Amino acid sequence: MDSPNRIADQLRRTIHGPMWHGPSVAEAIGDLTAKQAATHVISHAHSAWELVLHIAAWAEIAQARLDGEPWLTPTNAEDFPPPGIRRGKPEWIAAQRRAATAYEALAAAVKVRAPADLDALVVGQKYTAAVTERKVISALMNLVAVPKSAFKSAGDDQSAA
Repeated sequence: MDSPNRIADQLRRTIHGPMWHGPSVAEAIGDLTAKQAATHVISHAHSAWELVLHIAAWAEIAQARLDGEPWLTPTNAEDFPPPGIRRGKPEWIAAQRRAATAYEALAAAVKVRAPADLDALVVGQKYTAAVTERKVISALMNLVAVPKSAFKSAGDDQSAA
């Protein structure tokens, strides 16, 4: 049985730090410019901006599922929300805030749950709420696995895609 406090703490630390394995999301993306964040470092791969919107979306989906909403399969636009046409500094800051806010809200929602609530199956799914939260944390780990230097150098040399 997973402790709601432990899962909430992991959610917060994965976004804000400190992490034992490397940088938190905030540390990994915090000083990227909007141009760097919008750049596709690897052809046909997601940009840092797209990944930030993706993790925000999944925190929101996880919270909806935790709250009992039968959100089965997200659409492509829900899974990877597009950054939008405007990709300047204000929009990049807003994307980062969306992710931080979504994870803070999810951590707060998890923390007030009884441990047994996290062992309950998610509506319409074959896994528990605790598994959902661990998947969300794993998605964050994938974002910070890409070296910040890759995004920074690519954004200096290429136009935003």
